[in-house]
Amino acid sequence: TRPDAYDAINRPYVDFFKEVVAADPVKGPAQSRVVSDEANLVNIIRGKGVPTPPAGNRGHFHVGHDEFWFILEGKCDYLIEDVGLVTADMGDVVFVPPGRFHRASWANGQTDTRLSFNISPNLFHAFGEDAGGKQ
Repeated sequence: TRPDAYDAINRPYVDFFKEVVAADPVKGPAQSRVVSDEANLVNIIRGKGVPTPPAGNRGHFHVGHDEFWFILEGKCDYLIEDVGLVTADMGDVVFVPPGRFHRASWANGQTDTRLSFNISPNLFHAFGEDAGGKQ
C-alpha cells in the first residue's frame, strides 16, 4: 500500500522562523498543528510570557496518556504534581506521566515556544478546580 499523502497539516517540515516567528513575533500560529491524525498530535504553542499563576491552579491531567514538550524558544514554566514548579529552557524536554496534574505557562519576560506531543487531537483534559478551564 502507498503511504498517506502530505496535506496542509501533516507535511514534511515547518519553517519555524519563517512560518511562526516572522509571521507573528509575539503569538503562535493560527494553525498550530504540525502532525494530527487519530493517534498523534504535535502542535506549536507560542506566546508572550506571563506572571506565574498561583500555586492553587494545578492545571489539568490526562487519564491514561502522557504528554511531553520540547522547548523551542525562551523558557516555559511547568507546575507538576509531586515535582513542583520547574522552569524549562530552550532545548529542554519536559515529560508528565498519565494521571499527574500539570500546568504549563510561558515564563515571564519574553516570548516562549514549546512543541507539544500528545497521543490524540481528542485527548481529554481533566481540569483542576482553580484552573479556570485552561492551562
